[in-house]
Amino acid sequence: MQELFGRPISEDTKLTARYVVVGSWNMAFGITIFTLTYLFVGSDKSYVLVAVIAHPISVVQAHYVQRKIVWKSNNNYFPELTRFAIVQTQGLISTLAMMSILIEYFKFEVISSQIISTVIITFITFLFMRYWTFSKRQISKDSPQDLSLRSKRMLTRLREYRRSNSVHTLPDRVAMFLNAISTKRKSQNIGHLSVAELNSQLGKNPVIVEVGSFNGKDTLRLARNFTNASVYGFEPVPELFSVAVRRCLKAKNVKMLQLAASNFNGWTSLNVSEGTSRASSSILDPNPVGKFFRGLTFDNQKRVLVATIKLSDWFDETGLEKIDLLWIDVQGAEGLVLQGLEEKLNLVKMIYSEINFEETYTGAILFEGVKIFLEERGFTLKQVWRDGPAGDALFIRN
Repeated sequence: MQELFGRPISEDTKLTARYVVVGSWNMAFGITIFTLTYLFVGSDKSYVLVAVIAHPISVVQAHYVQRKIVWKSNNNYFPELTRFAIVQTQGLISTLAMMSILIEYFKFEVISSQIISTVIITFITFLFMRYWTFSKRQISKDSPQDLSLRSKRMLTRLREYRRSNSVHTLPDRVAMFLNAISTKRKSQNIGHLSVAELNSQLGKNPVIVEVGSFNGKDTLRLARNFTNASVYGFEPVPELFSVAVRRCLKAKNVKMLQLAASNFNGWTSLNVSEGTSRASSSILDPNPVGKFFRGLTFDNQKRVLVATIKLSDWFDETGLEKIDLLWIDVQGAEGLVLQGLEEKLNLVKMIYSEINFEETYTGAILFEGVKIFLEERGFTLKQVWRDGPAGDALFIRN
């Protein structure tokens, strides 16, 4: 429903309505859990003990439905859950204090005092949820005065991206630990590629460059499976770059770079995807959103300015003499990455790249164009994996 009594419904009104509905459910769920716990452990037990036992169950359930239904959040799960738990714990303390007053001084029954306290605290916590727990982690932008100076220093600043310089809060450390669990063991496949086949192709001490690292999950898999490799990850979105750095913190053979590989050195705006996926951001414009990106949004107000670099110049900066595996996932900008290699493309052994069969992004070079470009420069197409309008392809130098 987009209108009410002939007037459009604002987003704040929709948000408040969702919060009231979900909050009512959470309140009912919390009261039910409290009541069942109170009856299960015995009415002779302290209501404080009952509340402490029931609280964690209510917190996890409440966070899940608020995240999915009310706020439609895409923030990192565990740091957000930590913030949510802090607010809820403060709410629990306030609830217990209010219950104590109602029971001890006003002689209310335990259950009725819990209901009254929960209703009041639920409305108070709304502000904390909106402006702290579920607030979108905004991507910072440089002021215009900083851009000229930073563009001049862009190449030399590659040396500044060191994992040891990262500062981690307790929620970040918890998230880093839990996120690492899923990638701690060696994988059988990375993307569509077999680790065993890659190992036979890469040889000793390979150099792996991943352009478009997203959250660092594949970066860490590459590092764990090829411990003798030097892995370089390019991720321009500040928020995602920070996530990737935290995830790969203990992988000593990984170096993350907050840069977008392209066919020029400088700065460009990047379209940040939201909604069902945060992995569809691109320096190209989506074309069109409704057809290929169901459930995604690209807000022009949330474009972020990112630094770009040609991989040919990055080669010169780092002093590398080869790339054994170039992994590209840049949402339609694959052609720009390859063009930016210039003559250094001759030093690349194997390319695993996302490809487009339809122009999902404006100006994207389609699969046939990428294929011709690489074949003219000594590569052979080994395999293609198609998934709708896009897919992946493996090219190996002859």
